[in-house]
Amino acid sequence: MNRCAKPFTFCDDCSIRLAIEGLSTAIALVDGRSRLTFINRAAQEIFGLSPDDLNTSVAQALKDPALLRLWREASQQTEPTMGLVRTSFPTERLLRVTVGICRSPDGKIIGRALVACDVTEDRKVVLELTEELARQLLRRPRSSNGVGQVMHLLTPME
Repeated sequence: MNRCAKPFTFCDDCSIRLAIEGLSTAIALVDGRSRLTFINRAAQEIFGLSPDDLNTSVAQALKDPALLRLWREASQQTEPTMGLVRTSFPTERLLRVTVGICRSPDGKIIGRALVACDVTEDRKVVLELTEELARQLLRRPRSSNGVGQVMHLLTPME
């Protein structure tokens, strides 16, 4: 089994790395000196980061002012920080952002993880699913009393 030797570094063929790179959740790992050590594809898209930003200060790499403000506040904390951030770079989005803390076994902060989900995209998917469900329900045949024929299968709470 292949193991990653150090925190914040990944083996090229590591299954953990492959899984993280493919997530739709943006993940950027930052070492104890606030340098970017890992970004997945979603972080490139959502945060506007590129592989050229690796090993540079996260404060230099983040271009969006609102995201940078949250990062600066969170980097002063000793506990994880969460918040909603409306970004304008690289595109306008509403992000649910968490800045997690990575600690050594003795409790020393050795890095942070900047993680974000695009709330705008989440809402779009939920709306699309809701619209499709509504279309499906409207197409169902109705009984003579106007109530859908499947209503008898529902519990009172449903």
